[in-house]
Amino acid sequence: MPPSPAARLRAMCRKLPGAEESTSFGHPAFRVGKKTFAVLDEYKGVACLCFKVPPELQHTLVDDPRYFAAPYGAKHGWICVRVDARTPWRDVAPLVRESWRLCAPRSLSG
Repeated sequence: MPPSPAARLRAMCRKLPGAEESTSFGHPAFRVGKKTFAVLDEYKGVACLCFKVPPELQHTLVDDPRYFAAPYGAKHGWICVRVDARTPWRDVAPLVRESWRLCAPRSLSG
């Protein structure tokens, strides 16, 4: 049996300096410093992983049907990827690292 989405996300985030798991509205969330950089969530019955990306990347990703602009957070660079059997975890890992970098204090992100 493949790892759960939460287990996959935890494994990714464990490697990032200063990353801590919390809960946001009952969903697993990851913070660095005081900022959240990744959340497992659900919108309109669709399980998803939400994270922050630079605006130019956000515009590119929403052209892929696996991704969609995060409700309530898109204007701040947040995007979601659908979490299902076809989730591109190999592609998602660098996006989660980029979200961490965008949210991390300079002392951690270099």
